[in-house]
Amino acid sequence: MKKSILFMAALIMFTVCGQAMAYTVELDPITPLDNYISLGEWNTEGDFEDWTTFLVNDSAVYNGSITGRVVGADMNISLDVSALPNNDVRKENLFVTGSVYEIRLRFDPFTETTRSEFFPTMDGSFKVPPITFASNADPALPDIENDGLFHVYRITLDTNDTLLYLGQLDGIRFDALDDLTSNETFEVDYFRIADTTVAPVPPAPSFIVELDPSTPLDNYVSLGDWNTNDEFEDWTTRMVNDAAVYDGSITGLVVGNDMNISLNIIALSSNDVRVGNVMVTGSVYEIRVRFDQYTECKRSEFFPTMNGIFKFPPIMFANNDDPALPDIEGDGLFHVYRITLLSNFYLGKLDAIRFDILDDFGSNETFEVDYFRIANVITNVPFVDPITVDGELLSNYTSLAEWDTDDDIENWQMVNITNETVSGGIFSGRPLNADPWFYKISSLGLPQVDLADAPYAEFRLKQVSSITDSEIEIFFTTTNNPGMSGEMRASIPASKIPHDGEFHVYRYQMSQNPLWEGVLDGFRIDPYTVDTTEKFEIDYIRVGDLIPEPTLLLGIILAGIAVFRKRL
Repeated sequence: MKKSILFMAALIMFTVCGQAMAYTVELDPITPLDNYISLGEWNTEGDFEDWTTFLVNDSAVYNGSITGRVVGADMNISLDVSALPNNDVRKENLFVTGSVYEIRLRFDPFTETTRSEFFPTMDGSFKVPPITFASNADPALPDIENDGLFHVYRITLDTNDTLLYLGQLDGIRFDALDDLTSNETFEVDYFRIADTTVAPVPPAPSFIVELDPSTPLDNYVSLGDWNTNDEFEDWTTRMVNDAAVYDGSITGLVVGNDMNISLNIIALSSNDVRVGNVMVTGSVYEIRVRFDQYTECKRSEFFPTMNGIFKFPPIMFANNDDPALPDIEGDGLFHVYRITLLSNFYLGKLDAIRFDILDDFGSNETFEVDYFRIANVITNVPFVDPITVDGELLSNYTSLAEWDTDDDIENWQMVNITNETVSGGIFSGRPLNADPWFYKISSLGLPQVDLADAPYAEFRLKQVSSITDSEIEIFFTTTNNPGMSGEMRASIPASKIPHDGEFHVYRYQMSQNPLWEGVLDGFRIDPYTVDTTEKFEIDYIRVGDLIPEPTLLLGIILAGIAVFRKRL
């Protein structure tokens, strides 16, 4: 048995950005872990301690452990730390260099699993790649111990981490038997952390608020105007009775804490003007709202979802206890609150809004919202077959993949994909589940492109015609922003994809994501986002800028010659 051996996980940061190791792993360390915080001990029978399971049957907490039987790939147990009560010791722990995870678990004797790992969510970002702490295929990591006994794995974040796994821990997804399909059991005795610090108070909001501005908002997009009686305009309500749209407003009676009205923008039809709006520095939210006269509510706020990430803390635009913000106006009249964004935290594509009008207020007050608008935004709609639409070619592009040589996968890495093949200039494969993806990073030969010169990404891809509800997703990482996360993502919605079983060119203006800056360090495509085994095919992947199509260029040149001759 390997005991007290320090395994240097040199390939993990290598997998992300070609730099030094992100952490070290010890198997069965001699010294105990002091002053730890337990994320899960499971010492009380039947108490899952807020952990949930996925693709696990017969899950139970018994005899001091959580256990179950795997029934599918991507099995996991997970803990949403951000949803725990504020007084829970597992909340607001900040991971720094030297912080530790420690897991004690048991695999089946002669287990067929070859890898165990977990995905932390740090500062709201789901971190990819995961922290792989045991792998039979990686000599830099301990093996999976298949003797049927408990073993301890201690993971210490290294000084060269470059922030990838540092920050406030908001969640854990633990894939104990990674990519194992079924019929093995697992047993986890504990999951602990140590050498963390208390997370600091979030910085001041990255916006300014005006109350009843004197100038009107021009060129706005209305997320909700409610000018037609009984038409909620796709907004839903929670903890609200007697919700109604009447006389140009949405209104209701609050009946509990965390009341809100919300709009799921990504579920709207693709031709809805509320879809595809990118919030940038200087973008504006404007809300016209009326609170009850002598209201007891003290603050009002909303949570935007940007690039798939639910943003916390929220945008609090009125607070009686914060001198930097306007008060809640308790005169029973309508007032306008205009919020202008200043910095990166709330920037990106707006995917949803949750508006907590009377925040943390119990019941028996009414609200009335006249409108909720945005302005100074950029519309980022993906182009499909763009040369036939806008006559512009991708110029000065850098090829990330061409696959021109048969059987040469060009060092792209597969996750949940099988039957990968390169033939006739086309790369193809079949998904194993609902989360197939392939990626390449600079350490594997991905060109390191200065993204200031490459605002667009373009690829030519074919889905089968029978799949009509799948998106195509793009993820990236850069030297300025290492680590792929939901914030570093773009998607081609299913409604934009021609379902004809043919190749199509997809172009996306990546530069409208504020994190698309610096030097490209990793690129990933998810060809399907639904559970299927149907084949996909892709011709190329490129990044670059735009120039007019050659015939248009010729026209421009000829027109210039004509003007020149006329002036002679």
